Amino acid sequence: MKFLYPIIITLLFPCFSVNGQDGYSGTWHSTVKAAGIKDSAKINLQLGEAKNNFLYPARLTIAIDTFWGDYDLLLVKKNIRQLAISTQKHPLEERPFSMGNAIAYLNGVFDFSRNNQGQFTITINRIKRQNLGLPMTTAPKGLSADELTIWKALSDIFQNASITFIKQDTTAWQDERAEKIFKPKETGKYFGITDTIYSNTRDGLVKIIGKKKTNTGVVSSTLNGKSLFDFTYLTEGWPADDFKLDTGINYLAFYAEDFGKTTATTGTMELDLNGKKKVLDFNTSPNIAATFILSPIYSNPPYQNLDSSQDVIIRSITELAGMSNQMVYYYPRDPKRNPDQVIHTDIETEKSLMRNATVVDNIKASTRQVLLAIWDDAVEDGDSISLNINGQWVVQGLPVKKHPQFISVNLDPGMNRIIFIADNEGGIPPNTSILEIIDGSQRRSFKIDTDLSRNNLVNILYELRE
Repeated sequence: MKFLYPIIITLLFPCFSVNGQDGYSGTWHSTVKAAGIKDSAKINLQLGEAKNNFLYPARLTIAIDTFWGDYDLLLVKKNIRQLAISTQKHPLEERPFSMGNAIAYLNGVFDFSRNNQGQFTITINRIKRQNLGLPMTTAPKGLSADELTIWKALSDIFQNASITFIKQDTTAWQDERAEKIFKPKETGKYFGITDTIYSNTRDGLVKIIGKKKTNTGVVSSTLNGKSLFDFTYLTEGWPADDFKLDTGINYLAFYAEDFGKTTATTGTMELDLNGKKKVLDFNTSPNIAATFILSPIYSNPPYQNLDSSQDVIIRSITELAGMSNQMVYYYPRDPKRNPDQVIHTDIETEKSLMRNATVVDNIKASTRQVLLAIWDDAVEDGDSISLNINGQWVVQGLPVKKHPQFISVNLDPGMNRIIFIADNEGGIPPNTSILEIIDGSQRRSFKIDTDLSRNNLVNILYELRE
């Protein structure tokens, strides 16, 4: 492939973190002077915790004079110093009028840096374009003279203003809205994430499709945050390149660096996974004028020494975990996510923690968030278990089913003690189940074997990265 290598002055950052936390998550603020209006626009950007250290749910609020806008959007970590901005910014509320598609001009990437005072900043760097190829909204009818002035000022800010956000705090945005950004089928709101591909192989081919006369854009691509190709001109067709997936979830991102003569001819990527094909095309609605198209890929290669029923269980773990389905319990506990959970803290319940504990394993986690999958690999005989993590109850009385149930755990820095407690011994003593720990692309399986006098313990060490 032919690449365009831009000249970049590399800033030497210590690992981008604030007080040991992810440096992007938190609240960022910008004040922008608006033409024709006395007051400046006050713009806040709230970023949630990164999903797979890659995807950031975000909330954008804009206040100027009498206007208030509140929007959901998605940011994708393009590299260590850039976040790509979703074209789609779905409004939760706009008053007293709607900006329509004008807000799509806030496209491109946020560049991370520091200002002269040493504060963390992110600055918008828009993709160059003649026009976005979208039916841009004109001012709504019936606006007063003052409202029309505000509408024009906001349109100018979205299209042309230099916008730099300064970090205000490190508290990640937590809201049901953040979770819904990853559930387009449930909400009907698209943020650039296409349907998940399920593959039985780790090997794939990628082909960039371009025509010299029509495809004049510049594109890049990453797989799980690592570059596949950078700043590639689409002036001709390219041979297919191979790539290798991690076992489990993968995210392949296709970025527009510069739109073509028209945004609709920016470029096309074709994926081939053992005969399963998928096309990522900036010419398809709603990807026209998009900064990125994201394709989740679940790789589930055949497992050795597993019978067909076990392989089905492993596959279901992979697929269900990726869909954030409703059987997921969360730690730290969140009543909004699990409103029906009731935790008992009576004396008898606490006594169960005093049983002898058999250490199943001591492991080291590479990511802060891990997923525990629990199921019965034999006969579903009425076993029920409770889980306690670092002295806190996560679930109590969880029936062990043939199908997997999931517990999403945010690990504390240092050693994490996960205790598995038998509530009963079911119809066939002892109380047994299979535990699968999914840590990024790594998986570990254990046999849980407990009774009314003996618990099981898994120690997970998580070392916080500075």
